[in-house]
Amino acid sequence: MKSTTIFQRRFPRFAVFVMLVVLTFEVWAVRGQGPAITLRMPGFENAVFTPSHTILVPQEGIAALEIWLENAPANIRLSSIRVRLNEQSVSTFVSTNPLPSGVRTILGLDQTLNPALRISHTTENMLVFEAADQIGNTYKARFFLIADGSTSVPRIGAASHAAEPTGLVHKPAQHEVPSFRWDPDLPALTPDELINLQVTISDRQGLRRVGIEKNGKDLEEILLENGRPVRKAKGFRVSSKLPGTVLGDGNTLIISIPMELKKGVNTIVFRAENLVGLRASDDRTVQRTR
Repeated sequence: MKSTTIFQRRFPRFAVFVMLVVLTFEVWAVRGQGPAITLRMPGFENAVFTPSHTILVPQEGIAALEIWLENAPANIRLSSIRVRLNEQSVSTFVSTNPLPSGVRTILGLDQTLNPALRISHTTENMLVFEAADQIGNTYKARFFLIADGSTSVPRIGAASHAAEPTGLVHKPAQHEVPSFRWDPDLPALTPDELINLQVTISDRQGLRRVGIEKNGKDLEEILLENGRPVRKAKGFRVSSKLPGTVLGDGNTLIISIPMELKKGVNTIVFRAENLVGLRASDDRTVQRTR
């Protein structure tokens, strides 16, 4: 009797626990879904198609095509969206609506009179969608359409095409941050008021800019213009007035400059940014003893 009473008293809590586990599992399942791209057609509720199928569409009544990208791991960069029909860009006839985890891209077929940008009834028409998100993933899908006078609703045709071999998501190439080499390295202590720095900065992707800082103040900026270094101070080109030399190109810069030290602790920082936006910095602390 006692065990039954305890079970009855604890059962509601047990049931709530089970429900929470189930709900949590469902949420994880939804979040675990990978990116998906589908083609939809306004006015036809059940017209949702995955890539690589041949789709038969009515010759009349299709005013727009909608390409939905969902479950992306990051926000889609709207400026990256490209749409082509029969290898011709139709991006000027496209509008976009951001989704919580993707984007809806709308191609207005009734916005152009160009026959080359119409869905033909004699051959397959290839519709290509491309986009990228804010962390560098790229997305691509192909749809094949034929205008069919015998159908009143969009449907899948008999032909099919091989799916993209690498799937919907193409991971970006791995890039590295700029690297620094001090030659020679700076001593922790020095009696000298003036020291010579030589720092080599390398980057396989190509450098965009380099900054030099001492004790929290910017001393110099080096911009790469057409692959050549341009030295600036306070935003102005002063190459002929700055001491030292900067040699090299966008992949390797050799910076040789004199540096005046105040008495006490001095912190010297080199910062670099490459063409893909990756940044890195390297610093040294030198104490002038007298």
